[in-house]
Amino acid sequence: MINVNTLSLDAISSSNIRYAILSHTWGNAEVTYQRWGTKMVEGWDGNSKILGACQRAQADGLHYIWVDTCCIDKSNNTELGKAINSMYRWYRNAEVCYAYLSDVSRWFTRGWTLQELLAPRQVKFYDSQWKAIGNLADLSQTIAGITTIHEDALAQKRPLSSYSAAQKFSWAASRHTKEDEDRAYSLIGLCDVSLQLNYGEREEAFIKLQRELLLRGDQSVLAWNVSTGQTTRDLFATSPAAFAESGSVSRDANLNYSDLWFSSNGLKGESALFAPLTREGKYDQEVLLLNCRHEETHNSLIGLPVEACAGNSLGRSAHLYSVSWPSLSPDDFTTHSNRYCVIPGNLRGRVRRVEITLRVKG
Repeated sequence: MINVNTLSLDAISSSNIRYAILSHTWGNAEVTYQRWGTKMVEGWDGNSKILGACQRAQADGLHYIWVDTCCIDKSNNTELGKAINSMYRWYRNAEVCYAYLSDVSRWFTRGWTLQELLAPRQVKFYDSQWKAIGNLADLSQTIAGITTIHEDALAQKRPLSSYSAAQKFSWAASRHTKEDEDRAYSLIGLCDVSLQLNYGEREEAFIKLQRELLLRGDQSVLAWNVSTGQTTRDLFATSPAAFAESGSVSRDANLNYSDLWFSSNGLKGESALFAPLTREGKYDQEVLLLNCRHEETHNSLIGLPVEACAGNSLGRSAHLYSVSWPSLSPDDFTTHSNRYCVIPGNLRGRVRRVEITLRVKG
């Protein structure tokens, strides 16, 4: 950490140290671990930014500040991996986070700043001249409108652990990172998991994250929609962008329609399947009921449409369904659109619990 009084980089082993932390977007003249404190960086924008953060920490009565550009030796892959897996905890344990908005719109579209917004106990916003803009507690409603993040999450009125993976991914759907892998790595703290980092794996990093969360029982990772005109049989999405419409998908521990686990042949499970009726009265495709629902609709579940693939397996097909169970006759209502279907009471017998194999990829 940087000692704000001496500007030295100090190795801190105690967990009782009170410190500030900086959130910012990287520019072209950032100060690295190796270059901090050298004459080379004098006059660099990155250096001025850090010195401004040190002054803020001093004013708040703090002796240390952590800055990602110069407090991590990124030439050491082991240290970098540990740092990324610990990043959320560092932001969470800081006394205050200074969000330096050199470019306001850019800060709200970067992948890493999502956890830097949600993890800290206190966030203070500053402009490019280090003039105070306000704090998160006062700006939560405005920021919720900008980011689609639930205001209760921003105001810390509801714990982040109560939100599903699909909801967290939806908050990251429109955010970007320089490296493809960082779209996943920037979410591991929010999802409370650790991953082995492997730069070069690209979209496989996000698939790896979804697998880990599904193993922990969060089936909302399957509640993503394919783009219009796109067809895929892959079980997992390749980026958070696929979850743009999943902000209301919540997991429900009281539901037990599907029990899924991984095997050498893919994703195995015991699950409830049903065949919705088309308007012509014929079976269209089968729908796998997930243990999650939309928050605003208490009487409906999320259904994943599946179809037969090679090797007696099932593959994803088309868009998600929202499945309701009203007391209606087939004459009243057999189906809505391909995005919403209803199972009339006298068709519930067609719902069956079977052993399944889902294709993960290909």
